Amino acid sequence: MGSFALISTGNLGVITAMRETDAFAVVRSIRTLNWSLLGIALSFAILGIYSFSHSISNPLKELTLATMQIKVGNYDTLENQG
Repeated sequence: MGSFALISTGNLGVITAMRETDAFAVVRSIRTLNWSLLGIALSFAILGIYSFSHSISNPLKELTLATMQIKVGNYDTLENQG
């Protein structure tokens, strides 16, 4: 990969060349960092969703079990658990 630029003084030009792997090394490192950050963010999102869903579903399961106990006539199991 190369580049060319004119210098205003002396009507000269500058030509530079470098390997493509060196030129895009920073781009590759940023891409790797972005994928890593995406993985971390998704992991936290999944853990948050899992926690939130359990905070909703566990009380509903307990309510269902209590309702079944009431249905069969067992009223003694319902106590204020604070």
